[in-house]
Amino acid sequence: MSEQKPIKTDKELVEAFDALFAEIPPPETPEEIDAILREASFDPDEVGARMQAAAERAWASSPLNWRNQNQKLTEAREHLESKSSTDRRSRAKILEDIEQTLAFLASVLTGNAQERLAAHHRNLEQATDDDLASLLDELQFLKDQWLKQNNLGEE
Repeated sequence: MSEQKPIKTDKELVEAFDALFAEIPPPETPEEIDAILREASFDPDEVGARMQAAAERAWASSPLNWRNQNQKLTEAREHLESKSSTDRRSRAKILEDIEQTLAFLASVLTGNAQERLAAHHRNLEQATDDDLASLLDELQFLKDQWLKQNNLGEE
């Protein structure tokens, strides 16, 4: 393993690191790790810096990062607040639009998304006009998100 090609990408670095440590018993101390890396012609400080940078890039773009989720939630909230479905619509038209949007979403969503959609099926006749308008806004937002994710744009 003394002759190696230059490692250019994070993936190559992780693969090389994985291959190296697959060949040896697990080291027990940081000093043992450094010695193994040096023996394999790696600079431990450079490897550590590159691994940390790769982890930071992955975390910055991860959907599990709460900052990314917060940004998405803020954007979704702003989108919902900017669209008001109650503009000159009758209750009957809002109910019709809800049913059409629910039917569309039921036809395209699968698995957990379809199960979550079931929460929107309720007794709409007893809901207030404001509740219906909010429900329609949420459903249209879900539809817009699905269309965007599937590169279909807005209808």
